[in-house]
Amino acid sequence: GGKAPDEASPSLADDPQFVAAHKEAAQRLSPLFERRAIWSHASLRRRMTKEGMPLSDDKALPLIAYLFNQGPFRRLYVRLGYDPRREPESRFLQVIDFRIPLEL
Repeated sequence: GGKAPDEASPSLADDPQFVAAHKEAAQRLSPLFERRAIWSHASLRRRMTKEGMPLSDDKALPLIAYLFNQGPFRRLYVRLGYDPRREPESRFLQVIDFRIPLEL
């Protein structure tokens, strides 16, 4: 349950130094999240590299996305205001977690 966050954490959004330092990076990242609402950190960094964006731009992620911490979207960055649990097309972006025991 719960509602997906639709704005940055108040502790960050109310920190003018953080916002000022990362505003341009957030503007560069935003189009990626408009094209695709859900990203793993690894795939986002690969896309940033492909688009010629500095990898340090990922420090701005909390201004435009939140990190899902449980369930099939755990460890994925999700665009603020987007709830993958309510969007059927998000099923294609779920994390499939399987583990192989060391001893078989």
